[in-house]
Amino acid sequence: MTQIVYEDISYNRTIDAMEQKYIAVRMMLEQNKLLYSNPYFGDAYKQEIKWNMSTQIRRFGQYFFEEDAIAKSKETYMYGTDVVDQKGFEHTTPLGSSKSEETGRLNEYFNNVISVDELLFSPVTRVHKELDKILKGEFVYLNEDPNHFFKRYVQAGYSGQIKTWKGTIIDLETWDFNDHISQVIKPHPVWGVLWNKYAPK
Repeated sequence: MTQIVYEDISYNRTIDAMEQKYIAVRMMLEQNKLLYSNPYFGDAYKQEIKWNMSTQIRRFGQYFFEEDAIAKSKETYMYGTDVVDQKGFEHTTPLGSSKSEETGRLNEYFNNVISVDELLFSPVTRVHKELDKILKGEFVYLNEDPNHFFKRYVQAGYSGQIKTWKGTIIDLETWDFNDHISQVIKPHPVWGVLWNKYAPK
C-alpha cells in the first residue's frame, strides 16, 4: 500500500484507499446521470436525483478536500483566504439548483459539457464569515461566467485575496479551469494522481 507524503506532511490514508473512494463516487454519479435522463419521469424525479448527486459530491468534497492532510495543515481547501474563523465549504463553481436549470456544474455534466472528473474536481474554496455573508441570493447558485469562476465573488462584492493551497495569489477576474487544473489539481499528491489516471486526455 502506497503511503502519501508531501514535504513534511504525511497522510493516514493510502493512495490505494483514496482511489477506491474516487472510483466509487465516480461510478455512482455516472449511474445517477443515466437515471436523471430517464424520459418517463418529470421534474420532481429529476430534482430528487440532482439532490442525491449533490449529496454525493459534497461528501466527496469533505473526504478529499476538507479532510485532506495538506489542506488541514495549511488551513485551506483547494483555495482559501487566510481567514479561518469559519470552516465554510463553498463550491466556487456552483453545482446548480432547481431555480436556474441553465447554470451549475451538474447541468453542465447532464448536458455533456464536462466530464465526471471535471465535475468532481470543480474548484472548492474555504470561505469565512464575511465572504459567506456576501455570497447570498443569486450568488449562491448563479455563475454568469463559468470559464472564470471567481468572477462571481467579484460580482458579489468581495475585494479580498484568494490563494491556492500552494499559496499562489490568483487573479479573480482571469483565473480559469485550465489554471485550476495545472496549478491546483496536478501538483497535488492525491488529486494529481487521480486526475492523470482518470480524466479525459
